[in-house]
Amino acid sequence: MNRRYLDMLVGALTGYVTAWGAFHLLGLPTFFVHALAFMFVGRYTGWALSRGVLFHVGLVTVVLICGLWGGLVAYGVRMLIDWQQPTVIVRWLMGYGMGAYVAIPDYGLLAEPDARQALTTFCPLMAFGLMSALLARTL
Repeated sequence: MNRRYLDMLVGALTGYVTAWGAFHLLGLPTFFVHALAFMFVGRYTGWALSRGVLFHVGLVTVVLICGLWGGLVAYGVRMLIDWQQPTVIVRWLMGYGMGAYVAIPDYGLLAEPDARQALTTFCPLMAFGLMSALLARTL
């Protein structure tokens, strides 16, 4: 793990703790803060995964890792929703919308899309959608 990624992760976690404390003291719902923290940590982790692994391995491995990443993001979103119990609109916009954004590990990483980037966009997004639907029906 490189130093820049670690600094960004520490900054995101520090911002999360500060925002959570402010929302908690004011008595405001904290789903928004938790969802934003999940988004920042998920985006940086997805970018690190893309740079470190996805652009250097074979296509079969890319499909497997992307499917696992999309399923993991769906599980994280579902656990956050179950824990915080937000309203339906907040659940769909800040929960599943933000989860779909995080599920694409290389979103905005490359200026010129190619076949590998299309694969790393499609596979985790489909895995996120399928796993979210499965978790919504079973949990």
